[in-house]
Amino acid sequence: MSLFSFLASSLIVGLIATLFMDLWALIMSSFFNIKGLDYKILGRWISLMSKGHFKHNNILNMPAAVHEQLVGQMAHYIIGILFAGILIIIDVNCLVMPNLTLSLMIALLTLVAPFLIMQPCFGFGIAASKTQHPWHNRLKSLMAHIAYGIGLYLACHLIAIVK
Repeated sequence: MSLFSFLASSLIVGLIATLFMDLWALIMSSFFNIKGLDYKILGRWISLMSKGHFKHNNILNMPAAVHEQLVGQMAHYIIGILFAGILIIIDVNCLVMPNLTLSLMIALLTLVAPFLIMQPCFGFGIAASKTQHPWHNRLKSLMAHIAYGIGLYLACHLIAIVK
C-alpha cells in the first residue's frame, strides 16, 4: 500500500467511524436523554496545554478557552483518524475483508487515552473515579468507543465495496 493510499484510507475510515460515534451520541441524547461526551473539555485542555497547564484539580473550574468546542471537535476527529490508521497498519486487509473483532479491539484500545490520560489530567481521576457517577461515566465512554469500533468496521466495509 502506498503512503497516499494509507493516508487516504485512514482519513476516510477515521472520519466515518468518528461520525458514527457522534451519530450514536446524537441518538442517545435525542431518544434517551443521555448526554454524550463533551469535547469542549478536550478543547479547553488542549488550549490550556499551550499555556503550560497539563493537569488540573478540576478543569471545569477553569475559564472557558477561545473556540474550545471547535478545538475539541477537531481533536476528536484527528484522534479518530489516527486510530483508524493504527487499524490499517495492524491489518491492511481490513480494507478488503473487514474484521469486527479487530475493529472492536481497537475501539477498546482507544479507551486508554480518556481513562488513563485525559480524565486524570482533567481532575476526574483514573477512569472518572473522582466524578459524581463514575460507573455511569465509564459506561458512556465504553458505549461511545464501541460505537467507534462498529464505525471502523462499517467504514472498512464501505471501502471494500467501493474497491
